[in-house]
Amino acid sequence: MVLVDGDVETYDAGQVPAAAAEAFADRTGWDPRRESATYAFFRVRPRAVQAWHGVHELPGRHVMRDGVWTSP
Repeated sequence: MVLVDGDVETYDAGQVPAAAAEAFADRTGWDPRRESATYAFFRVRPRAVQAWHGVHELPGRHVMRDGVWTSP
């Protein structure tokens, strides 16, 4: 499980920064801007990230706090 807490900016196809949309299209092979359906783009700037697989990993689950990656 991964839990990301962060600040989000929302864009429609006409507002999304071109570089971000191009990077998404290059990475996924799909460009939602070219679709007839309406899609939203989200930019998430994480402040905290937790990741764990089971109860035994809960003590080390915080991999980012206050926008800074924690050390292992």
